[in-house]
Amino acid sequence: MAGKKQKGLLLGLTLCMSVLFCTPALAAQEPLFLLDIDTLNLQKGVSCTLVVTLANAQGAQIVNIEGLENFDVLSQSQSTSTSYVGQDMTYQENLYITLMPKATGQFSLQAIIQFGGQSCETNALEVTIREGGAGDEEALPDLFVKTVMSHTEAYLGEKVILTYELYTRYSVENFGLQTTQPSTA
Repeated sequence: MAGKKQKGLLLGLTLCMSVLFCTPALAAQEPLFLLDIDTLNLQKGVSCTLVVTLANAQGAQIVNIEGLENFDVLSQSQSTSTSYVGQDMTYQENLYITLMPKATGQFSLQAIIQFGGQSCETNALEVTIREGGAGDEEALPDLFVKTVMSHTEAYLGEKVILTYELYTRYSVENFGLQTTQPSTA
C-alpha cells in the first residue's frame, strides 16, 4: 500500500514539475515578419519611412527587400525590445529605413528574411508614387499620428497594446526646450 502511495506522490510531483517548467515553452509565440510604411500613396521628392518588424524571431536576418531599388535610402536605424507579460515573452526588432522615391509609378515592396534555416517573406506592400508639386490638393501633412495595435486580430476581452507613433518631416534629433528667466527690472 505504501508503495502505491509513493508512486502516486512521485507521479503527482513529476506532473507538477513538468507543468511548472514547461509553461514558458508553451507560452512562446510564433514568429511574425511584417513590413509597414507611412502611406501607400507617396509623392516623388517626399521621404517616407519603411519599417521591417521581426517579432519573436531572435537571430533572424533580413536578406533583401525587393523593390527597394526604386528608392534612394536616406538613413537606417534599428530598435530592439523585449517585454514580459506574465510568463509570455515578446522579442521584437524593428528596422526603420527612410526612403525617397526615385520615379513615379506603382511598385511592390517585400522583405525576405532568413530564420531557422528557412527563407521567410513579409507581407507585400503596393505603393503608388506620383509627381509632387506646389499645387497639389492632397499635400502630405507635416505632422501626423499613427495608431498601431499589437495584434491584427483580437477576441473579446483580450488585452492588446495600443501604440501611438508621431511622425514628422522635420528633424527632431537633439530637441530641447529653452527656458528664459523673467527680468527683474
